[in-house]
Amino acid sequence: MRDLFCLKPERVFYDVSSCYFDGEGPEGLARYGQARDQREGNRQILLGVVMVNGWPIAHHVFRGNRHDVETVRPIVADLQKRFGLRRIIFVGDRGMVSTATLGFLWSQGQGFLVGLRRRRSPEVLEYIRKAQSGS
Repeated sequence: MRDLFCLKPERVFYDVSSCYFDGEGPEGLARYGQARDQREGNRQILLGVVMVNGWPIAHHVFRGNRHDVETVRPIVADLQKRFGLRRIIFVGDRGMVSTATLGFLWSQGQGFLVGLRRRRSPEVLEYIRKAQSGS
């Protein structure tokens, strides 16, 4: 991948979107979940896309009843395995932030730039303080 497109990824942009079905949808994947487009009564899947320098390099399909934050670990593990990425800076929106997710990224030696939810900021800020002090 890096040779073909001359990409030297330093920032990985990842986002998740939902796709709903009017019928049953694919068995094992289509589930009722958090509807982003006011389709409460429809089954859906989650589609995650990883971008580097404007190029999509990977996609993942998840069950529709998962939350965005639950998709981060498998994505990072897959990027490391498939593309040999050792050091990435994970950029994610507020839906991908949890103390566990940041802890996972930190333990993997990955950088991150994420949005914070106001109501969770004290917890996340305390985690960052501890990580910076090495405790």
